[in-house]
Amino acid sequence: MTIKPMHASRVLPILDENRELIERPDLFTLARLSIPESEGEELVTQVWRHMTLNSDNSAPLSDFDQVVEAKYLRRKRFWTERRHAAMIIVELMRLRFEGLPLTRANAYRLVAKALRDEGGRQDELSMTTVLQAEFERWINTAHLEAALRWSTPGPEEFENDAAAFTVFLSNARSFEQEIDVIADKSGFEWNPWRIPDCFAPSPLPGLYSLTEDERAFVI
Repeated sequence: MTIKPMHASRVLPILDENRELIERPDLFTLARLSIPESEGEELVTQVWRHMTLNSDNSAPLSDFDQVVEAKYLRRKRFWTERRHAAMIIVELMRLRFEGLPLTRANAYRLVAKALRDEGGRQDELSMTTVLQAEFERWINTAHLEAALRWSTPGPEEFENDAAAFTVFLSNARSFEQEIDVIADKSGFEWNPWRIPDCFAPSPLPGLYSLTEDERAFVI
């Protein structure tokens, strides 16, 4: 069954009316990644302008700049949640590639296992409940986050580097297309900030097969 989108398709607004890249599209993308959608698009634009004006680190921070830095750009909780959302996407991809039941619940369990293996102390039920909320908060930029974490170049490499940023966009478009397939097959809705179609998708990164221990968590 095809899942029909409830929203009009959205494109990451990094091109101007002449289909040329806007000023510092890399920073706009990082701003979009840093702010939950519930905060609104005007704030994303304000943060992008803040980042552009302060990209040389020479200008003193205004009160607004300090709030942006503390609440969004350097907020550890958001970094953690975004990482988890990208991890869920990757686990869904691994499930699909191996022909296993493609459900968000299975992906949550696999990510919960990985986090416990890293030293997390929450039980599986508590952790999966948290992961579900995090995924819903960041799902529409999870393809961008996954491209940051599972492809090269990373943000420290593509900032102010047009060629590297183009590679990142192609990687992100590959993740976007894969999530489209997963969303259709597993029945969840997402309304992503799509990569402009002038950026061709690149091959997806190789992903490890599930171990026997991981397979025990798949229902």
